[in-house]
Amino acid sequence: AWSQNSYVPAIHFGLKAEAKTLSGLVTEEDGTPVEGATVTIRNAENDIEYFATTDEDGAYTINVVQDKLTYTATVTADGYETLVDDEELDFIEGNRTKDFVLTKLAVSLTISSVEYATFYYSNSAYVIPTGVEAKAVESISGRTITLIPVSGIIPAGCAVILEGAKGEYTFEPTSEEGTAVENMLRGTDVKRMIEPEEQECKYYMLNVKNDKVGFYFGAEDGGIFENDAHKAYLPVPVSQSNGVECFTFDDTTGINYLQTNDLENERAYNLSGQRVNSSYKGVVIVNGKKALRK
Repeated sequence: AWSQNSYVPAIHFGLKAEAKTLSGLVTEEDGTPVEGATVTIRNAENDIEYFATTDEDGAYTINVVQDKLTYTATVTADGYETLVDDEELDFIEGNRTKDFVLTKLAVSLTISSVEYATFYYSNSAYVIPTGVEAKAVESISGRTITLIPVSGIIPAGCAVILEGAKGEYTFEPTSEEGTAVENMLRGTDVKRMIEPEEQECKYYMLNVKNDKVGFYFGAEDGGIFENDAHKAYLPVPVSQSNGVECFTFDDTTGINYLQTNDLENERAYNLSGQRVNSSYKGVVIVNGKKALRK
């Protein structure tokens, strides 16, 4: 029987508030999506911020838990001017949509006293400045790197070798596409481990050793390595690399500098056309190319 000391259990229902969202697109002025842009919104008074990164379509979505506050937005992306939007964002009426348009930056690059550098940007084409030559690696024949010039404009996603006198150069972005070339070089937009090729390869980076510039193993065993942002690297199929630790070049003389053991199994001739044995030192002709046997 019921008494004054009896009680009826009470059930409390709680509704969990869902976060509001800010979503939209980040593009260039011509509508090209910007992948990898960071959209940040911040309430300075309470030091609260949220952020998201755009996908390949330039789309982003930010979940906002403290939706009673107001925020201002900042958008950053590698190769673009930072966009600061002072318009206050609130979520009084629910979810918000906001698009942003970014402007490309000119790129400053320093060529050191070795007079070579590499260059790679996936999201924009750039005009080659006066005094600089850009070249792609067309192929590797034997142990010789065959270079092909890239004229006028470096296409987006085209990794190149730059040659020029020591100094700082400015590469202006352009809406022109440039001319695509066959190219063995690869690159990364950020500092990260490079992606292995589908076929087994050894991996090389531009370097200078013993005062000689060339493509050397990026890792001791020729495996994948952490490539610097906007730099090129060279994957060479194992069937072509033959364990060679470096491919060096000299565009002025056309002579390729190879270690002595690299030439032991190749027919070599002196500059008079006479065949020479493996003990011969100096400039030789191998497979129709000049090489320096040390």
